[in-house]
Amino acid sequence: MNNRTRRIAERQNAVSKDWRRFLRQRLSYSIGKVVNRRKAKLPTDFVPWAPGIVMASDHLLRLAGYHSRSGRPKGWRLQPSRGEYRKDWPSLLVRNHGKFWTVEEYLSESVLVFIYGSMPVCTRTYEEAMWLAEYSLDSRPLGNGLCWVGSAPHAILD
Repeated sequence: MNNRTRRIAERQNAVSKDWRRFLRQRLSYSIGKVVNRRKAKLPTDFVPWAPGIVMASDHLLRLAGYHSRSGRPKGWRLQPSRGEYRKDWPSLLVRNHGKFWTVEEYLSESVLVFIYGSMPVCTRTYEEAMWLAEYSLDSRPLGNGLCWVGSAPHAILD
């Protein structure tokens, strides 16, 4: 077992010890729902140590400036071949993973996560993800239990 694989397994094991307690606790204002990794259908090489995803709460989306008639913020372009949206400055990306949209920085290969378990913060629509992406860069430090982590398997070594 190489060092990266060992570290991913250690992280998964550490999170699994407190997983049930985490699910029983009152969730953060940032989280609307927790979805386990299998149901979320995340690719195996995308934040492989995360036990699942968290759905952004309505409270967090309101903080980000999103409401049902917000539409898409300015500067975002669809990348048709990839089915994702990008904004070049700053280097933001919202990507579809099945029923969910993630918030990412494509130059640093980072993803917006909830700090416990490094679970990606997802939304139901690309517009929600765009507003959350912009908020997450304008509001550093983030607070609300959110942070950025590398999304690729090698990021476990950082």
